[in-house]
This record gives sequence, C-alpha cells and structure tokens, in this order.
Amino acid sequence: FEMQLFSRSGAAHFVEVFGGSGVATYHVAVRGMFKTVVYNDVDSLLTDAFLTIRDAPQEVAWRLLMTPCSRRYWQRVARAVKTGEIRYWTRADRAAAVIFYHHMSINGAANRTSSFFGARVREDGTVASRCGELAAVAAAVIDWAAVWRAIVIENLDFRDAIKKYDSEKTLFYCDPPYVAERWGRYYRHQFEHKDLQYLLTLLRSIKGRFVLKLTDRNLKYDYVRNFVKHYAVEALNVRVSNKRKDEGRIVLIHNVPGLDAWLRT
Repeated sequence: FEMQLFSRSGAAHFVEVFGGSGVATYHVAVRGMFKTVVYNDVDSLLTDAFLTIRDAPQEVAWRLLMTPCSRRYWQRVARAVKTGEIRYWTRADRAAAVIFYHHMSINGAANRTSSFFGARVREDGTVASRCGELAAVAAAVIDWAAVWRAIVIENLDFRDAIKKYDSEKTLFYCDPPYVAERWGRYYRHQFEHKDLQYLLTLLRSIKGRFVLKLTDRNLKYDYVRNFVKHYAVEALNVRVSNKRKDEGRIVLIHNVPGLDAWLRT
C-alpha cells in the first residue's frame, strides 16, 4: 500500500527520512518513480555502509563471503559498534560487518546476544537459516551498487533532513523508531516522545506530502490522536510482534490526496 501512496503523491522528489535498511528507498529507485531519491539516516554506520556498497561493492561482497557466521564474531562486532572501535576498521570491513550485524539480529540489538544463529524447519520441510542466506546477500551487494549510485545519501538528523528537502514537489516517507520504552535498546540513537512530537509538528507545516508509518498502539497518546484526526489513516493487515508480545498493527497516516483511506479498528 505504501507504493500506491507514493505513486499517487504527484511528487518529483522522494526522501526516506529514517532510512534504516533502505528498503523503501531501494524499491522506489528500482521502479524509477521519482526524479530524485534521497536516503537519510542519523546513524553514520548505516549511511557509510551504503556509500561503501555504492563505491566498492566487490570489496564489500568479498568480505561478506569471508565473514565467519558465528555468534562470537557477531558479539565482537556488537562490542565494536558500542565502543566506537568499528570506526577504525577499513571502510569495506566496516560495511560488511554492519550488514552482517543487522542481518543476524533485529536492528542490531547491541546489548543482547542474537538468536538468529540457529535454524528452523519450514512447513514445506526446507530449512530456514540466516547464516545460509549470507552468500546470497553478498551476491546481492553487486546489484545494490548499481541502484544506489543514483540515490542521494544523507547523514542528517530528521529535523534537518525535512527542512533541507521540503518543497511542494517532495514526498517524505517517515518510518521512525518505536518510541515504546521496551524498543529503546534496538537503536543506537534514541527516539523519544519529544522527538515524535517534534516530527508531527514539522509534518503539519511542510509544503510537501508525507506518509508516516506507526503502529496503532501509538494512537493511545493524546498528541498522536490530535495529529491523526486531521489526516487520512489506513490500517494495514500487518502486525508487529515478537515471541513475547504483540506490538500492534501498522497504520499509515498521510496527506496524499485522492485516496479513500480509513482507520479500521
């Protein structure tokens, strides 16, 4: 549904404000949906990884192929990320480590031991293993490079990114980190209620279009409800969950005209 909103926005420029894994950026770039595509993230490890994939894909792919898929190595990368040691690694080593770090965990939970080093049997009898996917990820790096060469990569705070690129022809896609307290450990840069409030204030005043992705549990906060009532809201049939708790259903809040959107409760 996000792609439908993007295509109906009438925008010429696309900015993924909280870039993360860059999935949305990649897909709109592959489809050629916009004249300009901008990936932004405040985490310099992520933006530098994409810059290195763009500039030296063969080096990154080779290092990924040589990366030992072990919990001990993952813990070493996690410590290097936490202490800042990773800044002194070569660009290719750092990029490969960041890809491995995130592939083998949820957003690189640096303070926890990743649980993705095991394997599970699918219903059809095949085995799912993240370690087994690393060779395919390494091969994909070469394809990613061709796409990322046409993408503007920014390392800005979300406030600065929105102010820099705001225009009547810009679409901002905002998928911010979860503000719920239990999710804080999954991100190197904290995103608190004051940040979400500031984001909503910015989106009210922009010249362009926006699509904001939250979970419906955010709607319990008064300041979010007050914002949402002025815009179209679409509840997707997608839930954010883990083994312990259901975190809620994904909702898209937007100011894209011409679509009949609603909130299913």
